[in-house]
Amino acid sequence: MEHSQHGEATQDQINNSEEFDVDSYFASAMEHGIIEQLQNSNLIAASTVKMLEIANTNSQTVYLAYNGDWSSGVNVRGSLVNYDANHQHAQ
Repeated sequence: MEHSQHGEATQDQINNSEEFDVDSYFASAMEHGIIEQLQNSNLIAASTVKMLEIANTNSQTVYLAYNGDWSSGVNVRGSLVNYDANHQHAQ
């Protein structure tokens, strides 16, 4: 990857990253669509895009979290409902 002399991402890198994001969204959307169309039932398939759609429809908050805001900053952990700390994965 190319970086500017100041270590910043070049416009090509930004464009490639945005293209990857968009491709990923379409792939996820197709994932649940294909599964639903190929099944002989009325069951609804799941994908990341489908879960985001359902959360948005139900006015639920969605977090893009990382370890730095788990218990500080936006405090994702404090916002979870019915979270069982005994089932937390080791960090």
